[in-house]
Amino acid sequence: MKSILVSIYQTTGFNQNYYYPLSLHYLKAYAKKELGDDVDISIENYNTVEASNHIIHDLLRRNPDVIAFSCYIWNIKKILGITHLLKGLNPALKIVLGGPQVTSTPDSILTENQSVDVIVRGEGEQTFAELLKHYVKDEPAIEEVRGISYRVDGEIRTNPPRPLIADLDDIPSPFDAAAYSESHDILIETQRGCPFECGFCSYHKNFKSVRCFSLERVKRDLKHLIDSGVKRLYLADPTFNLNPKRAKEILKYICSINKTASINTELRAELLDQETIDLLEQAGVGFLEIGLQSTNPATLKIIGRETNFAKFEQGIALLRKSPINYVIQLIIGLPGDSLSTFKTSMDYVLNLAPDKLQVFELQLLPGSALHDNAGEHGMLFHPTPPHIVVQNSTFSYTDMIRAKELFREAFLIYVRRNYAELAKLPGLKPSELIEAWSAWREATTGISLDEYERCNSAKRLRLFSRFIKEYLARNGSPARADSSKANCNLLTARIAYQGFRSSVRHALAGGWNGIIGKLTRSRSRGGYLDPIEDHPDH
Repeated sequence: MKSILVSIYQTTGFNQNYYYPLSLHYLKAYAKKELGDDVDISIENYNTVEASNHIIHDLLRRNPDVIAFSCYIWNIKKILGITHLLKGLNPALKIVLGGPQVTSTPDSILTENQSVDVIVRGEGEQTFAELLKHYVKDEPAIEEVRGISYRVDGEIRTNPPRPLIADLDDIPSPFDAAAYSESHDILIETQRGCPFECGFCSYHKNFKSVRCFSLERVKRDLKHLIDSGVKRLYLADPTFNLNPKRAKEILKYICSINKTASINTELRAELLDQETIDLLEQAGVGFLEIGLQSTNPATLKIIGRETNFAKFEQGIALLRKSPINYVIQLIIGLPGDSLSTFKTSMDYVLNLAPDKLQVFELQLLPGSALHDNAGEHGMLFHPTPPHIVVQNSTFSYTDMIRAKELFREAFLIYVRRNYAELAKLPGLKPSELIEAWSAWREATTGISLDEYERCNSAKRLRLFSRFIKEYLARNGSPARADSSKANCNLLTARIAYQGFRSSVRHALAGGWNGIIGKLTRSRSRGGYLDPIEDHPDH
């Protein structure tokens, strides 16, 4: 039996290489372990901008018996359109969906999409292997395959859930050297599960208990990847330093073997100490994601993410002394928040002076507590994925637009770890400075936010430095104004230098075609990346 596992990944301006589809390689490795040569399994990667007709043609020419799609909030609409046409062209084809976007809503997906035969709910390795075994050998009976929802004679049936895999080492390594190259960004899990219950996330509902791959298994996979020459690794645990002792042991091992790979991960600032930060740096970790979401106590209580701000600040203070780049993340649209509390959260983050502030629009993920209780909080959101919230009972539509504009303004003038110092010069809160700057720019130059966004980085900062000088000339001493303008000019030169260095590095890695492509994409984006990001799944 021939089966194709399909990944339709999301392209971003930050990463022109796709992530290795880890979840599908887990499925393939486990199914091959259980079924051997009884199944021929391939994995095909496409992106969200590829034409559906091209994807359909490419899949059908391989004459598969089963096609399984990995479904996320960013690709579900495209996948459902593709499955409709695939089924019409080949009614005998078995179409299987899995992933976080369909796990919580299998009945509605099956009801509204007659082209879909089976939905795999939750952890998929054992379930998918048993389903393939049913298709190949007609055993077990489909009623005995736990963890699936399916249709029989037009009737939708839901089998009991499947227990989580007790020993993750039972899953063979998903890293097939023939399936990736040095240019790929490779994800690796060291654990599954999350003890936190954030209301905007559905991950903990499917993986309540935290289970770890053995340290021996983790070290073996890390050595294989690093020895194979992979240049970028992402430690894809929901919270890498959830167990600080284990995290340190993994980092110590990476320190002993890593010479060139750049590593990213997501962690909690509250759990950081100096030893961890030293190990992160020595291991080659170059970028950290740190979720804060909001500083409003009422909001944090509603979403189940109460934060120890003293420990958070201690962790950030330690990070600020290191060369590791890090981003602190907020969400616009959480219940209990308002424009005023969002400004407070943004001021708090900018005063901590991270390398970057990142803001997501709230998306109501199916299966999350906020999705299930949207009415309780007056959530008005798009009915189709990605289910972006446009208003709630404490945050009006107009104020959400203003909050996004405020962040866009900050994003366009924020330069690595320097903005907080500029904000202190006029004696304003960062949000107040940004609002004063926006009003001055439009009144003095007539340049709107959209037009300003199309300017290059150096021009943006030069204009901002002019504003700072004029503002301080009116509200402070000329010496402070000259000092501030000098700081801004220095930052402008730094931006130009960093851009040149990046282009040279890109030329060495990917040739001039890569540079031309990058410039073309930048021009089509209006000269800068869209600062409002899609919300992550967890």
